[in-house]
Amino acid sequence: MYFLSQIIYKRFKGSWWVGFFGTWQDVDGGSIPISGIAYWISPPRDFLTFLYEPLHSLVYMLFMMISCAFFSRYFFYLIEDFG
Repeated sequence: MYFLSQIIYKRFKGSWWVGFFGTWQDVDGGSIPISGIAYWISPPRDFLTFLYEPLHSLVYMLFMMISCAFFSRYFFYLIEDFG
């Protein structure tokens, strides 16, 4: 999602639909998400950002925990089928 959002934004910047997935800002070494779904699932940049944007930090942590739980559950499901 993160990678696809960046590619789509570079090709089709003006669309609202593209902005929903992520708006990106070019910085020295690359691009960072500044809004959209890509922003919410990206990690906070540093500890101060973690403190000053608690909703972003909470959404990111929930996304990571749910993703890890889903993939671990799927992994154990595959092990049972092949083991």
